[in-house]
Amino acid sequence: MAREESVRRRKQRLTLFVFFFLSGLITATWASRIPDIQQKLGFNNRELGNVLFAIPVGLVAGLLLAGKLVARYGTRLVMLAGCTLLAAVLLLIAFSANSWQLVLSLFFLGFFRTVFNLSINTGAVDLQKQYAAPIVSGFHGVWSVACLAAAGFGTLMIINHVRPLWHFAAVAVLAILLAFLLRQGQKTGAPSNER
Repeated sequence: MAREESVRRRKQRLTLFVFFFLSGLITATWASRIPDIQQKLGFNNRELGNVLFAIPVGLVAGLLLAGKLVARYGTRLVMLAGCTLLAAVLLLIAFSANSWQLVLSLFFLGFFRTVFNLSINTGAVDLQKQYAAPIVSGFHGVWSVACLAAAGFGTLMIINHVRPLWHFAAVAVLAILLAFLLRQGQKTGAPSNER
């Protein structure tokens, strides 16, 4: 019984590591191509700043709903949905053809980022209760490593003149595929009392 519990905890921890990695990867992937999006839409710095304001608005809006979603549907389901929708928003950004489309896309980027991040942090805090030593900082470290990886991959895409659409599509497909593999293969995205 103790061995089964230990295996379950390790699976939960691994799942959370992957989801934290995906959160950082998606977030930094968008950031690595901001100059390309700015050039594509012909924004000056003031116009870009105005458009980017949609992100914090979305972040705050997400706070109003994220906790209720986790409480109602459970950490695992919200993590999966949040990761999938956040990844899909990358494609909305790439397809944006004017300022209003980009504003809407960035609002959803902020919104789903809050929902996703709150769900993975809730899962991390719940899992921490099963460990004597602190583990949450390790998840945040993985998030930072993912940002570095995304920056490096973004640089590679820029050097090779890969359009943001294909860059974003590759990351989105990877994120969605990994999220569903974790959900279907392990069924342990959160503590066992979660749905």
